[in-house]
Amino acid sequence: MPKLITSMLAAAVAMSAVATYAAPVSTSETARSSVAAKPSTERMQLLNGLNPANDIAPRMAKIKSILVGTLIGKGVGSLSSDGNDDAAPDLDSAIKEIKALDKSLAKLRSGFVNAERRVKSNGGARAVDDLRASLASLREALAAAKVAAASGDELSNFEIQNLMSQYNQSEQLASSVQKKKNDTADAVIQNIR
Repeated sequence: MPKLITSMLAAAVAMSAVATYAAPVSTSETARSSVAAKPSTERMQLLNGLNPANDIAPRMAKIKSILVGTLIGKGVGSLSSDGNDDAAPDLDSAIKEIKALDKSLAKLRSGFVNAERRVKSNGGARAVDDLRASLASLREALAAAKVAAASGDELSNFEIQNLMSQYNQSEQLASSVQKKKNDTADAVIQNIR
């Protein structure tokens, strides 16, 4: 019998220890922990809104590769329709890349707007607008070059330089957008706790 009592006492002590560690959390503790988790969730949402910026550099590199390969790599006369060039499809793929990049930029602009509601604005949304306008201009110039290629006209060195200049302007604006994205992300991380 003493063994039974000892076993029962040991079980009772063990149960009380478990009850101490597994005590239900009060509602005030639950409320505090959900408030503490909210800024973290908000921070993640704001940072996720800036993720479309990760699409800029690869797409700009692809557009540049297409332009250099089509306009410079094939030579000045490469955009004439003499039956053996494929410049028009190359320009089509550059135009498609610009359109896809524009969709990412539209999402990024929304991300900047949301972030700028919580942290000081650094002009990210405005920079995105400038980049989108520059890319729209480049897309129009590429469409005109495609039409010229289809009609058999050659692009002059001046026209090729103009296209590359428009691309370079877009590339500079893209770099500015990337910097503003990084600055905004830093502000979100530092200021939203």
